[in-house]
Amino acid sequence: MAFKKNKNFYNNLKNIAASEDTSRFIAQNFILEERLQNEREQVYSETIKNKNNKSENWEFAHYNYLHKKIYIQQNNKKLPETFTDTNKINLLNKIDKNQYLVRLESLNDAISLTDFKEEEAALRDILKKVSEQNKPPSQNNGDKTLQDFLDSWNLKRDKRPIFAGFWGEIKDIFENKEVDWANQLRDRLGLGHYDPEKGETIPVLLLRYRVSDVSDDQKNNRFSIPTVLDSGFSEFFFPTSLSSEEGQTLNLSVKTESKYYFNKEILHSFIEYKDTHIYRIGEIDSSPAGTSEDIRGFHLNLVKNKLKNINEINIK
Repeated sequence: MAFKKNKNFYNNLKNIAASEDTSRFIAQNFILEERLQNEREQVYSETIKNKNNKSENWEFAHYNYLHKKIYIQQNNKKLPETFTDTNKINLLNKIDKNQYLVRLESLNDAISLTDFKEEEAALRDILKKVSEQNKPPSQNNGDKTLQDFLDSWNLKRDKRPIFAGFWGEIKDIFENKEVDWANQLRDRLGLGHYDPEKGETIPVLLLRYRVSDVSDDQKNNRFSIPTVLDSGFSEFFFPTSLSSEEGQTLNLSVKTESKYYFNKEILHSFIEYKDTHIYRIGEIDSSPAGTSEDIRGFHLNLVKNKLKNINEINIK
């Protein structure tokens, strides 16, 4: 696959992949992607037609595709293409409904979507109290300010596919109460875009909910393996081989290949956040330990025997 049928685009991908800037990582991801059905490739190719001669034009066209096919608005009855038969080979229907998923969200981004800027201090205090409890409050006993905030946030969010990890793979981080969990979890989940600048910290919310909370939320809920067409460009994403049964995050905390290990990730459809889903509030205050180039190299060396298109690019 990897867009070989679209010769112009494929040749442009190879040229970008051979460049020196970080755009090469994005092109490499597209070349290495194995999990796109022909129909989905055709839809994407048509969307970016005549826009792939320069990387900046391609990025604009890619986001145009996302807003048409993936970032579905709340009042739109369509599902993101991610959860349709166009992406059938990646849909996951046999997931234990009792296990917990985890999602890390920027609190600043959430507040910016709502009208709670003036109440931010009070909201943070409420979230801190929730975080300090042994378990989240019951839905019936939740704080009204918190629930109003969540209701407002839920209304402003679009229905884009949500990246999530598995609690069972990251719960060890919380076994030591003194541990700096926010930085470690950011690294474990491969969320390299959460990188503080100029000494400013990034407040984050850790949401924890069961698979059943997603599947029971609305009709046609789906789970899937992530592909390059399910979100924006990111050097911290790496495509999963066709033989894999789930996505795999880039582990940002490891500086040597010998200590590198994977964490699973999946996409699921939109879920309305509830106060029962809030598990922790914390702050990310340091950059990832490893560079994206090194980490991608570690990751590639561990999965290269599974990737069919590995010989199509020169990783550097």
